[in-house]
Amino acid sequence: MTDTAALSITQIVQSILAILLTTLQTFSLSTPQITAIINFLIGIAPTVEKEYEDLKQPLQLVLEALEGQASATPEQLAVVRSMKSSADADYDAAYAAYIAAHGAV
Repeated sequence: MTDTAALSITQIVQSILAILLTTLQTFSLSTPQITAIINFLIGIAPTVEKEYEDLKQPLQLVLEALEGQASATPEQLAVVRSMKSSADADYDAAYAAYIAAHGAV
């Protein structure tokens, strides 16, 4: 993957996270909608790990907004809180591995 392609992926994911954040801050979502967002966040985790610096903050903001959704079930909140608590350690380790393999960004 070229740097240009990586930048494009980062920009796309940043845009999606911005839309999700605005949606979460504006609307009260249903339980199935929250599940869909959680599943999306889990699915993009490998991309976020590779593009750590640009995507970590938007991802954290979305997780915090999900936590504030009134219709979130206890199970959903547990997943979100788990993602939040492990994100720093996981992404720091992934970032260190990426830097070790590819050099400083």
